[in-house]
Amino acid sequence: MTPQLKIKNSTSTTVPTLSATGEIAICTLAGSEKLYTKNSAGNTVNLLDWSKVASKPNTLSGYGIVDSISNLTGNLYTDRLTEKEYIKGNTTKTIRPLFDILRADRTAFLPADQIIIEQSIDGGVTWTDAGYSDDAKKRLFTGQRPAIKIPLKGGVKSCDCMVRVTITAMKYNVPVGTSELNKYTYWNSSYISSTERYCNLTEGWVWLTSNSDSIYMKAERATGVAPNTWITDREAYMSGWSGGNGFSLSGSVFGGGTTQTGNYWNWRFTFRTCTNNNTFVDASLSTSNTTNQQEFNHIKLSGPNCWVTSNQLMYNDHLYSWDDNKNVTFPCSVTATSFVKSGGTSSQILLADGTTANLSAGNSYSLSTIAPSIPYIKADGVMEVGKFIDFHESTSSDYTTRLISENGALKVGNAKLWITDTSAYSLQIGGGMTLGNGSTYIATDSDMGCYALQSSYGVGIGNAYGSFIKVSDDGYITLQSDSVEINANTSFTGNIVATGEITAYQASDIRLKQNIVPIEKSLDVIDKINPVTYNWNDKAKELNSTKTDDIDSGLIAQELEKITS
Repeated sequence: MTPQLKIKNSTSTTVPTLSATGEIAICTLAGSEKLYTKNSAGNTVNLLDWSKVASKPNTLSGYGIVDSISNLTGNLYTDRLTEKEYIKGNTTKTIRPLFDILRADRTAFLPADQIIIEQSIDGGVTWTDAGYSDDAKKRLFTGQRPAIKIPLKGGVKSCDCMVRVTITAMKYNVPVGTSELNKYTYWNSSYISSTERYCNLTEGWVWLTSNSDSIYMKAERATGVAPNTWITDREAYMSGWSGGNGFSLSGSVFGGGTTQTGNYWNWRFTFRTCTNNNTFVDASLSTSNTTNQQEFNHIKLSGPNCWVTSNQLMYNDHLYSWDDNKNVTFPCSVTATSFVKSGGTSSQILLADGTTANLSAGNSYSLSTIAPSIPYIKADGVMEVGKFIDFHESTSSDYTTRLISENGALKVGNAKLWITDTSAYSLQIGGGMTLGNGSTYIATDSDMGCYALQSSYGVGIGNAYGSFIKVSDDGYITLQSDSVEINANTSFTGNIVATGEITAYQASDIRLKQNIVPIEKSLDVIDKINPVTYNWNDKAKELNSTKTDDIDSGLIAQELEKITS
């Protein structure tokens, strides 16, 4: 019997019943289109089942169809897994794991002098200093999350309000005292000093609070030779309360060599209030939280390449560095609740040589009991040192100065300074200086208006040759020396008493003169002398405070000079 082709039309989604081998049934129900036939084994099969197709190819390569990522030619970039056009819609969170796992933060520990923060409330027409401290600037890029707030306009949110953060990877010769708004004047190739960091930027992440509306972000870059020609690298609309927003960047460089003026040395990021519909119309802003400022707290930028590093964190996402022997170096102080050697316990102390000693609360241990190797830190945080601490001012093995603990006192150098730990202290410094047992001290004297050396035993200054000046406790001043010179005007209130002679300059004592010759016609000279009475003027009183308004008598020096000349 010659086989006949029978076609059966059906709108049922169930497998049709076919009576003869080779009979075909077609389901034409929209969305459930299928083609069936009855094979030689008497089974009804779906001809559209790929597994039933004989001699099918192992790959669709060559047919213009890619059936596996492994069959792709070239690289598969993340932008093919995220938004196609970055400018439209919200940013994706897909790239966030790159920061947590693969990429170091290329802007970590960005110095404050490489950050400028400005604000505007007129849509960017004019800008003013946002007023943030250097600490806030640095913390914006290290994760301490300072609140960098978008300003309000008239006390409420407005799409005219924005904050701009400008950063540079370079060091410039900026004059001391330059204001925040004028710093950027020097961020160009004419004032370049050195490279602080050099990398490229492919991803970014911002932690922010947009409250009831959104925040528009624009990333721009400028070269060292054309610092005022800003190229838009990325625009995005962000939201969060609070939350993180990831965004892609072009991969352009940040920084470069001082002669690579065509590199993008400077980047800036503008954050602007916008509506949830991604517009800048104040009337479309949310009617809730109108007086709550939007803010951003952390900017983190990353990229696959890093040519010049300024710290370990921006290089490999670890603050510490290490060598091939697993020795770890931290760039700053390390604080921890305890330091325990591997395999040790918290009741042990770690000695300087790497060994441990067991300690128990309330117990004391001598140095010989614990170990001869000191210094070391006990479990309670106290550092123990030996009898000496030596200070070396050169590479010489011999010390320059030695700090010594001896007989309950602390000795510095070779008996030059002693500080004892008793009530009769030798030296106390604090609000003045106290010597001996507290009866001698240097402190402010209200009468003299200066620091004064005072003592209940008297005060003296002398030398090794027996000369001294002494103020005794009864108020007398004793001056002992072979000779004393006073080369200045000297005033005394009271009497001057001397056991020996008082000699004045140009004195009349014959013992001070030689080659004595009588003056001829001396009576004529005497007749010319003109004794007068007078009052002292203001100049005289200024030179000698003892002068009064009383009438005085005497001679005029200039008249005597004419007589004797």
